Amino acid sequence: MSHNQLYNEQFYDKQSEESYQSALSVITYLKSTLSSDFDSVIDFGCGVAPWLAAASELGAKTIYGTDGDYVPRDRLLIPEECFFPNDLSNPKSVKLPISRFDLAMSLEVAEHLPESTAEAFVKKPCHSADIVLFSAAIPYQGGHGHVNENWPEYWALLFAEFNFEPFDIIRPAVWNNDKVCWWYKQNILLFVKQDKVTSILPDYTPTPIEQLSVVHPEQYLVSVHRNNHDIKRRTGQDVNYWASLNKAKSLPNPNYGTEFSYVEDEIIEIDSISSLYQAESYQSSAVIKDALSNIANSAVNAPSLNEEELIKGRSPDFLCIGVQKSATTWLYKVLQNQTDVWVPPIKELNFFNALYFEKNSAYSGFWRRETALNRLNRALTNNKNIDEGWLNQLIHLTREKIDSQWYKKLFSFAPKHKLVGEITPEYAMLPIEGIKHVYAMNPKLKVILMLRSPVNRALSHLKMINQNEPSLTTDCLIEISKKSSFFERGNYPKIIDNWLSIFSKEQVMISYYENITSDSDFFIEQVSSFLGVDINFEKLKGQIFNQSQVVLTNESEIVDALKNDFLSIYQEMFFRDPKLKTLWKI
Repeated sequence: MSHNQLYNEQFYDKQSEESYQSALSVITYLKSTLSSDFDSVIDFGCGVAPWLAAASELGAKTIYGTDGDYVPRDRLLIPEECFFPNDLSNPKSVKLPISRFDLAMSLEVAEHLPESTAEAFVKKPCHSADIVLFSAAIPYQGGHGHVNENWPEYWALLFAEFNFEPFDIIRPAVWNNDKVCWWYKQNILLFVKQDKVTSILPDYTPTPIEQLSVVHPEQYLVSVHRNNHDIKRRTGQDVNYWASLNKAKSLPNPNYGTEFSYVEDEIIEIDSISSLYQAESYQSSAVIKDALSNIANSAVNAPSLNEEELIKGRSPDFLCIGVQKSATTWLYKVLQNQTDVWVPPIKELNFFNALYFEKNSAYSGFWRRETALNRLNRALTNNKNIDEGWLNQLIHLTREKIDSQWYKKLFSFAPKHKLVGEITPEYAMLPIEGIKHVYAMNPKLKVILMLRSPVNRALSHLKMINQNEPSLTTDCLIEISKKSSFFERGNYPKIIDNWLSIFSKEQVMISYYENITSDSDFFIEQVSSFLGVDINFEKLKGQIFNQSQVVLTNESEIVDALKNDFLSIYQEMFFRDPKLKTLWKI
């Protein structure tokens, strides 16, 4: 279909009316929020230029727009000499009268361009201005000629390649504004050049990538009532694709975003663990493999600890040993941003558990090398001039065979004046022999153990499993929760007793997820005092990572089953610390 067929007179009339009013509201808010004003504006894919017309009315002195030659000049809302025809599907050929602007815009345009040109297209506004106003259609939004409908995470990853960070500050301000079209209210984001953030948005911090995908209620209703349903993928596949963008730093699944109308496919339910073993997700998901694995202790790989081993190399000053689903990722992010603390380029080294659990056992952390390889790939892809020291760290992390020398060498990369440590939740599950190994490496080691209400921890774990395989029935999830490897993650008395049998109480800091989420300042003060460093976490304050918004089918039934399974754990923990009765209500 030609552009003339796609974009008729009615289209341009509607765009003029709706977009112009939207632009006035958005740009007015933007001007009141940014510390720097914008006198010059470029719009990539401007259509008849309603956004530029609004920018001009609100004070912009220099405005230029570019779009296909098919745009009717007699319908332009800006002077014709401000419009420059270009083929945006070939971004490298785009020519403009000047190269730099105060503000670049591209609004509901990128979804019209082939996926193969997405990176080159994003490069254009990034190289044109330090501030980019951007929106693009999400999957199944629908519209004329969409060939790359994709999630905001997808575009954020592309902007990150040019050192631009996302700020979701406009959508909350216009979410209920009747003058703003729902597709802008749903999709519009601000991207700012990383080294300009403090001067342009001094009072804001970048929005975490996992918080970018939101669907406006008006979009939801449009999708529900849309006809001509014809989808080639299962719903679970689409959910997994979206979830993968949250975790990735490079782009997965090429050729994803061809336009479809939405339909709910018939889902073949997985109602037992035995059926799950046969599912494709079991082979592809480390989360599911780890959950279904049996516990197999093995000290075959563990070396005999001699005096020479203890002296050579640098050992960590502290470990955070978990437990899983208790804000350890958030703590890792906080520690990454400290001037006096060094943590490795990847969370979860899984060193000690690799020695004391068989390779395919639960808690073995078999995904460590794959994580390191992915991190190395992202670094090489996104950085043309990568620091040699950083590169050497990443290469070191990808080693397949690891030993104490490998582990100690990693910490030797850190500056000598910094406190060094790592976070691996699987360490909580180490057998006594493994904990003795940890102690032998550094008898003065400090250990942070973060606990969470056993039922809530288990429920969060089940939600993570369900995200990797949405076809699991309630019965199957409950069956998973009864596996010994799953239950033991919440067996806190055993975990605490094991570690305190080797380390003194003064060396182990026990904290609770519920206190962290309600008063993160106090928790950080505890960590600062415990480690003996001043920790600043303003950038990540209030952003506890990996909080699932998933609601399981028959969740109350699952919760009841978990309460019954963990009743004895609650009773023992309440006996040890009566204050937990208030914190962990069951």
